[in-house]
Amino acid sequence: MRTRLMLLALILVVPVPGWGQGVTVGTPDGALQLDLTAVIDIEGYDVSAPPPGLVFGDGGRSINPRLTIFSGARIGERAFAFVQLRADRGFDPLQVERDVRADAYYLRLALVKDGRLNVVVGKSATLVGNWVTRHYSWDNPFVNAPLPYENVTIIWDRWAPSSPAEFLGYLRQPDRKADMLPMIWGPVYATGLSASGSTGPWDYGVEVKNAGLSSRPADWPAGATGWRRPTVSGRAGFRPTAAWNIGVSVSKGHYLTGDPDRTLLAGARLSDFHQTTVGQDLAYAHGHLQLWSEVFWTRFEVQRVGTVTTSAYYVEGKYKLTPQLFLAARWGQQSFSEVNGTPWDGPASRAEVAIGYRFGRRLQVKAQYGRTTEDRPVAQGQRLAAIQITLRL
Repeated sequence: MRTRLMLLALILVVPVPGWGQGVTVGTPDGALQLDLTAVIDIEGYDVSAPPPGLVFGDGGRSINPRLTIFSGARIGERAFAFVQLRADRGFDPLQVERDVRADAYYLRLALVKDGRLNVVVGKSATLVGNWVTRHYSWDNPFVNAPLPYENVTIIWDRWAPSSPAEFLGYLRQPDRKADMLPMIWGPVYATGLSASGSTGPWDYGVEVKNAGLSSRPADWPAGATGWRRPTVSGRAGFRPTAAWNIGVSVSKGHYLTGDPDRTLLAGARLSDFHQTTVGQDLAYAHGHLQLWSEVFWTRFEVQRVGTVTTSAYYVEGKYKLTPQLFLAARWGQQSFSEVNGTPWDGPASRAEVAIGYRFGRRLQVKAQYGRTTEDRPVAQGQRLAAIQITLRL
């Protein structure tokens, strides 16, 4: 089945007149319009073992190819349907040998024509923060995500510790990415309902999704976790001038998605344990310079341990030396509250630099190097070097 889908995807993106700008077809009166575009990414990694962040595998050198197909249909003046298909080695690099899936699919309705109120139903990226708006490979100056979006902690989503000592014991082994969670898992393509809009200098958005900000990609589809434990998130933004965009985000939901080994106490439920996140984001653009920053604070309620908190931030800058060539730098840190006098995870910091070049509107090449340090008995690998070639069809 996956082979058939791959062949269909390749057929759909065979170059046609207008190649490089996508394919657009529609009715003469414009009542219906279909847009189809595709992006091919080829990533090369050279990472320490075990790999830092949300890079899976055993470290060393590896290749991660990816095909993304975007299909959008405009129906009249108020309706828009969207599907995003991907074929790669897993949502995060090097998870599996091959995978084909729909990362996003939704219907957007403009209830008010001037953009003051839009409603989205389906599987879509979170409204929280400002990195999600530029997470695609063509827009992201880096190959990976900032530290808050991929630094794995010892919080589990399918297991509850029997004591604080057992909880802290996982500091003595490498991150188990198949079992543990970051504070935010990338763009969080969870399923649900959202409403957003703009009026004057103000932006707003609120969403009700089936999975929380820290949930893993396998839990984002509609039938993965059910709707008994929804997560509610929102963001309010203010643009005082054309150069500045300031936002505040809030989210509350549940991070436990299962308990196959029956580790919960008698009478306890998955919905008894919450994740609460508060964030502030800032963006600035002027001339050749772009700056972004985000700060997050997250609280997890953990059985037999109590409430544990973590805070993380990053600062990122991009500067265009020429219309085609750019440089980027990013610095991030994450800290943790204490359990029995010990930080419940290792304080981490990450420094990254990148260089990119665009060959017109279709081809982009980026190279990145970063080092992550953690203060814990057994830390992840420190080094990540990556190159990414992006081709827009």
